[in-house]
Order: sequence, then structure tokens, then C-alpha cells
Amino acid sequence: MAKMFENGKAFFDKAFDPYKMHWWPHHYNGRILLNIKEQLGDEEFLKWLEFLASYPEGSRLEDLRSAVELLVDMPPKYDGTVKKIFDCLINGRKEQTYCDLKDAWEQKNAEGATASL
Repeated sequence: MAKMFENGKAFFDKAFDPYKMHWWPHHYNGRILLNIKEQLGDEEFLKWLEFLASYPEGSRLEDLRSAVELLVDMPPKYDGTVKKIFDCLINGRKEQTYCDLKDAWEQKNAEGATASL
């Protein structure tokens, strides 16, 4: 499954020009990531979501919302990775959805920190 992500990244690294793209590979990224999480667990899921988030700035990452929504409820031990993924998505794509989800994640972390005091 994840080999598709590696091939897509290699393509983008070599030939990416967002103004000349007429076809975008991997319209099912989110569904593939959900399958990875279900079958292989959180660490593999985060590894491949981070990999996709690192695609070149401006590249379209289709169907990611359902996968990115899962970041909000990730266990605290993954906070560093989750923050890095959100930052890559926000800085590289400028989509409000990612900002909103990061805000929800930060709010949940703040509430969790307050509750543990």
C-alpha cells in the first residue's frame, strides 16, 4: 500500500509543476491511510501521513481530511509527530481545514493538561 506514496513523492520531487499538472495521482490517500492505521497501527499511520505531508509545497493531497481528523485524538506520546504533520500541511497547502483541525488538537491538549493538574 505505502509503496504508492513513495512512488508519488519521487514523481513530485522530479517533475512537479502545479501549473502544468492535468492529473493528480493518489486520489485515495485518506482511505489508504485509514487502512494502514486499521491494519498496522498508529506508528505506521503517522509515518505515512508525515511522508505525504512532506510532499512539495502546492501539491494536492486528495482525500486526506478523514485521516487528518484522527490526529486530534492521537495519544500524547505522538504530540511531536502530530505537530510536525500539522505544520507541514498548513505551511505547504494553506487550507483552512488543517488550521481548524490543529486548533482542535491544541484545544484538546490544553484541556488534557488542565485536567491532569
